[in-house]
Amino acid sequence: MDREERRRRRREQNEREVDRIMRKAELARAAWNPDLDESRLPPYTDLGFDEEIRPVVIVGLPGPWYLAKRLIGVYLVLLAITVGVAIVFALSIASCTALNSLAM
Repeated sequence: MDREERRRRRREQNEREVDRIMRKAELARAAWNPDLDESRLPPYTDLGFDEEIRPVVIVGLPGPWYLAKRLIGVYLVLLAITVGVAIVFALSIASCTALNSLAM
């Protein structure tokens, strides 16, 4: 019986947490979509905000610096691969030249 009670409480707590997260997600969508009907949104006080403060949440969109760092990282990796291939190619030519000069 005690085990069932704990399961029920944990399930209810999880459901409340999911509801809270979903309300926050709805507020975040409203911040990105000003045409959304605000009467459908939960009151801000349910989420721990004051009535006068409208929360602005940026969700899911990477900033320009993130994209710039990502592109720079990709270009640096490609540059490193190109330099590595060039070094291997130069060493192979040098070794062939050395072997040719030894053979003569």
